[in-house]
Amino acid sequence: MTMQAADFLRPLPWLELPWQTLMEAIDQDRVAHALLIRGVGGIGKTRLATDYARRLLCQKPQSGKACGQCTSCHLFDAGTHPDFLMLAPEEAGKAIKVDAIRQMTQEIALTPQYAGYRVVIIDQADALNGNAANALLKSLEEPPNGTVIVLVTDRPQQLPATVRSRCRNLSISPIHSDMALQWLNQQGIVEDAPALLSTAAGSPLRAASLEGSEAVKKRIERFDELMAVFFGARDPLDVAEIWSTKLVDMELLWMASWLADGARLGLTEGRVPARNIDLDAQLRRLAARIPVSFLMETYDRILKCQEALRGPANRQLVFEEFLIRWAEGGARPQ
Repeated sequence: MTMQAADFLRPLPWLELPWQTLMEAIDQDRVAHALLIRGVGGIGKTRLATDYARRLLCQKPQSGKACGQCTSCHLFDAGTHPDFLMLAPEEAGKAIKVDAIRQMTQEIALTPQYAGYRVVIIDQADALNGNAANALLKSLEEPPNGTVIVLVTDRPQQLPATVRSRCRNLSISPIHSDMALQWLNQQGIVEDAPALLSTAAGSPLRAASLEGSEAVKKRIERFDELMAVFFGARDPLDVAEIWSTKLVDMELLWMASWLADGARLGLTEGRVPARNIDLDAQLRRLAARIPVSFLMETYDRILKCQEALRGPANRQLVFEEFLIRWAEGGARPQ
């Protein structure tokens, strides 16, 4: 059995309601020709989209699931189904370009060979560049008969409004930490579960994949560097040089989550726990020192860094600008 087929047999409890919504649409003959699955990263959105595609293409579905036995299911599990297409950035952090959408447009113009559907998943759809997004619009507005296009994103706000408005939305709610920790415990991850979950920004699937890696250690290093710059113990230019060669997108997500926690703690006067549960004490000290407005401004700058780094920006200059502004906040009189 392929990994894809094996994964289909292991349900994720937090996806039960979204899955039910999708199955009801099939049962009621209300399948959306354009669907936008949105939610935080690492909770199984792509897997949900893939399982949905598998179910749509199955020739003999059983009890709301793909049968796993028909020709269509075998082709899907082998990654050779002619009526299924998966698009994603060619490299992490890079854009989906217009040529990929043009190729998709040519493929969906063909008549489906099996179950009557042709399914396209665009993973990390927020990575569509402007030309690619514009090229996609016609397919979203007037898709060929039987075509279902599923967009998956962690950052729906970075998709053009014209794309979002042409899709039916399916939002996946954030997972409560208790459910995520319970699931990790069931996978045999117990002692390191809280730190792994925080490192994965609350995403249990990412947390499980990080077990045994250096990610937890790296996350603490980045937190210490960020705090050292703010409090004047490190030169922002020196740290920017380190980040320009080492930092990956996930590490920017860590920083965004720390800033969001700090703002949340500040707004509630510490009445709620930090979502980064292993850094709760440090984040409370941060919230006591830094105005909420500055934390929120810095959070926005992190998102702008992410967007800039998807293009041809000079990484060191991006981080220098960000860290200099951050250090200026630490130098302000309190």
